[in-house]
Amino acid sequence: MPNKTKPDLILLTDNYPYEGYEPFVNTELKIISSCFNQVTIRSLSGSLETAADLPENATTQSLNLVMHGLDKFRWLKHLGSSLFWGELYFNLRLKKNHKILAFKEILYTLSEADLIFAKLKTLIQFDRKQIFYSYWTDSRTLACVLLKRKYKNIKIISRAHGWDVYFYRHPSHYLPFRKLFSQKLDAFIFISEDGLQYTRTMLNSFKNGRMICEYLGTEKIIDHPTPRSSNLFRIYSCSNLFPLKRIHLIIDALSIIDDFEIEWQHYGTGPLEKMIKQTALQKLGGKSNIHYKFNGHISNKTLIQELLNNPYHFLINVSETEGIPVTMMEAMSMGVPVIATNVGGVNEIVQDNYNGYLLDSASTPTQIAMVICGAKTLSVPDYLQLQNNALNTWREKYNAQINYTRFIKHVLKM
Repeated sequence: MPNKTKPDLILLTDNYPYEGYEPFVNTELKIISSCFNQVTIRSLSGSLETAADLPENATTQSLNLVMHGLDKFRWLKHLGSSLFWGELYFNLRLKKNHKILAFKEILYTLSEADLIFAKLKTLIQFDRKQIFYSYWTDSRTLACVLLKRKYKNIKIISRAHGWDVYFYRHPSHYLPFRKLFSQKLDAFIFISEDGLQYTRTMLNSFKNGRMICEYLGTEKIIDHPTPRSSNLFRIYSCSNLFPLKRIHLIIDALSIIDDFEIEWQHYGTGPLEKMIKQTALQKLGGKSNIHYKFNGHISNKTLIQELLNNPYHFLINVSETEGIPVTMMEAMSMGVPVIATNVGGVNEIVQDNYNGYLLDSASTPTQIAMVICGAKTLSVPDYLQLQNNALNTWREKYNAQINYTRFIKHVLKM
């Protein structure tokens, strides 16, 4: 018998719980699932086998989102709606976006959302409270808005991270329907204050109570930082190998350091893998003091175990843009300080000379190398202080149990 005092959750994800899933979704769901009668997951993944351990009250299925010929013209159904014309007007008023590309994105997003809407409406239960939760802000969020236009008793929420927040990260310098989302979602949840304030500014919406910041979080791993070996300075990076991650800057920085031994390991793969490996071989292969390795993609569980078994001195991230990386939360939960570019919401987790070092977003390889060298020369007490501060930052701001408990209390009060 369903417990009608608890609502049902319909969670829309990219890959979770299938192979390549978002580990932070798994962390969140483990904490919040008990607040719901049942959890229904709809993933974009086409996989058939689950890779994550699901809560007992959760079921999963692929959305099977394939746009066939006529599906691309589903936007025509909305041609007479205020939803379409309101977004077109908003697009035309923006000054720095690419109008034609933006217009195409409006049409594509509408078509995809309409297709998702058709799949989601089969999940409507009139005798139950239901919350539809899109873990990313895109066409799935718009599908939830379409759903609520027809089924007014449901609640709809969406999280916004990085790529789905910052207009400038896209060739069109535009993200469709953000104004609509700010008006129609029951909660529009940003993972960083920077993302929230950026969106408020873009939408000229400074008093909207639906738009809030709720940090992600990671699980407790250690109680106290472990001492590091002073013989070999070990750093690691963890990201997809995409252009905006700028892994080549780490290689360039290491290539000009000759004074001490450094081990650098990278975790993650991507379309630039072949080029990055060739660059590393060319610039680092002949340096006897630099030891490096590309580990490719490994599971989050395996990565955490690797970081515990072979502790690093620093995590390094030189991205062009970020939200607040979960990799930084995980590092600090193990007492690992962070060297990172001051972009997006990074300064909400990394405090310069407190739990790591902030680099200017336009830092050169020489400037990055100088910070790495400075980090290497820290005294044992000074480094231990960074470690303790990193762990305290996690305890105070990025503890998953605290953050997701607070988040779900807010959601259930809607």
